[in-house]
Amino acid sequence: MNSLAAPDNDEPLQEPPHWLERIEIRRLAPQESGMVSALQELSLRELSVGYYSDNQIEAIIEAQNDGIKLRLSGERCYGAFHQDALLGLVCLTRLGITGLYCHPRIARQGLGRRLMTHAEQEAQRLSWYRLEVVASLTAVEFYQKLGYRPYIIQSQQTVNCANIHIPVVSLYKELPRPESTSTQAAVSSTDISIALFTWCFFVGLSVALIRR
Repeated sequence: MNSLAAPDNDEPLQEPPHWLERIEIRRLAPQESGMVSALQELSLRELSVGYYSDNQIEAIIEAQNDGIKLRLSGERCYGAFHQDALLGLVCLTRLGITGLYCHPRIARQGLGRRLMTHAEQEAQRLSWYRLEVVASLTAVEFYQKLGYRPYIIQSQQTVNCANIHIPVVSLYKELPRPESTSTQAAVSSTDISIALFTWCFFVGLSVALIRR
């Protein structure tokens, strides 16, 4: 699944916390799958309550753990570190954002927004100007405030994880591009289907879980 898993304040901060200025964002390696899995599970367990049932949360966690090493090998995943502690992460593919998580202890302090800025800048560097995200219900408003828009037709869907249906919302965002760049073709329905499949088995609630 994709979506945000760690909540973060979706409102601009007047004064970012001092530790946020010392955050180091770097690409994650497959051998760091243990700390990534731990952060995702903690975020999902603490931040999904009230939005998903216990069975749904367990199904999401199981799906994420099954594909975490593959995701770190095949996707561009970036971790936010402070004094060697992993506080958040974001994952990116050609199709869009596949994961966004923050540690619950530092929720609503701007880290989720900073990770998204990093991911979007990386996408622009790679000439990826349209980003998709399959967001959990807890993260929809967060993404919308960052400029992501739901599809007019069938924006709310469900994905199947371990035979359990998980409601999600598909959104997208067009990133600024150089004037000389030709218009990018719209993502096909096949691409969207692949993204939904990836969301469940190799991504995890894209953060899905930003608690507001």
